Amino acid sequence: MLQMVGKKISSANKALKALRKNGHKIKQVTVKREGKHRWYAIICCELTEPIFKFMDVSKSVGIDVGITKFVHDSDNHEVENPLFLKQMLNPLRRASRHLSRRQKGSANYEKAKSRLQVLHERIRNQRLDFLHKQSTIYSKRYDLIFLEKLRVLNMTKNHRLARAILDSGWVTFGSMLKYKAKKVMEVYSPNTSIDCSHCGHKVQKSLAVRIHRCDNCGLVLDRDYNAALNILQRGIKALKLPMERREVTPVEFERTRKQESIEAHDFSHG
Repeated sequence: MLQMVGKKISSANKALKALRKNGHKIKQVTVKREGKHRWYAIICCELTEPIFKFMDVSKSVGIDVGITKFVHDSDNHEVENPLFLKQMLNPLRRASRHLSRRQKGSANYEKAKSRLQVLHERIRNQRLDFLHKQSTIYSKRYDLIFLEKLRVLNMTKNHRLARAILDSGWVTFGSMLKYKAKKVMEVYSPNTSIDCSHCGHKVQKSLAVRIHRCDNCGLVLDRDYNAALNILQRGIKALKLPMERREVTPVEFERTRKQESIEAHDFSHG
């Protein structure tokens, strides 16, 4: 046991030396274990130098998140929501029943508990992998990203939608975009699905209605696409940017990051 711990500490020291050679100032190191066999060293670094980047305002997008579709943006790109927890509900229920039938403290109890932990860890890893991939795609494709500011805790009070909302990982997705993209702005914009993105006329509709049909201007398009266009327009208006984004020249964008770099190093194999 002591030999195994020594190998893990040695691997963590190698990661720290590599970061110091690159000029990173180490502020904090946290050793974390997940499950029985996975160990991580979470290393927090301080970056004191300002980061200058050119931000092309023409590369801006509004993103509407949802349950059926994870995202639908203002360029009419959509991504289906995988809902990993929903897919694994039956195995989780079986594993929970097996655990409840075992005598607490017995070897069979520990085996059933380990099985349940593995399932939860698999769901978490699948969700994080999906969120990292989507946030990386948007951060590379766009310089300026507008998100709708959501009150997720208030939304989870609806018990019919709470599990799906938490399973989607909207907050984690927004956090990943904030440290990957050049500029991310949350827009508090109520009624994005109700207001017409073309004329501003209010079109009342329930959650079951997925098509936006404006009686005033005749606009017909997907409900989430309409919401994403509203988020983009209101975000540009809040920043006082020209609406004709194609004619905007790139501007220099400065951002100072003291500590936004958290590097995780897996040293489970010693």
